[in-house]
Amino acid sequence: MLRIMLQKGCGGAEVALADRLFDPCDDEGQRLAVFRLPLGASRPQATVAKLQTGRWHDLCLAWDLDNQRCDVRLNNKPVKSLPQSHPTGNGLHYLRLRSTSQQVDPNGFLIERVAAHIEDPIAPPRSVAENRRLQQYYIKHHGGLTPQP
Repeated sequence: MLRIMLQKGCGGAEVALADRLFDPCDDEGQRLAVFRLPLGASRPQATVAKLQTGRWHDLCLAWDLDNQRCDVRLNNKPVKSLPQSHPTGNGLHYLRLRSTSQQVDPNGFLIERVAAHIEDPIAPPRSVAENRRLQQYYIKHHGGLTPQP
């Protein structure tokens, strides 16, 4: 669960779940995230969830790697089911919070707290062949950014 407030004038935000660490300023981290949730107060066409500014919101992300989806709840109401963007052999380990403003955003957003409850901390098992396919996927889609065995 993430408690978030978009400040008045916030240019947008994105919450992402990733399977590896990227430098916070590296745009590849967003592109290669396993799940991505755009948030905004304006530009609703570019967002999954429109949040009222100046108010705290409870955002819950319940991911299911077996079914390749992440169910999103906002203030305890279902909002969307996100499709998995990329395969993962390692499960999810990182929460990425970034501004999506096209300009310097002096207002941005605030985070009051983050809490995680993980029922099954193990990524779905993969065969040797599946791991090889995943490694080839990383090489092809991630510009060679693949962990060495």
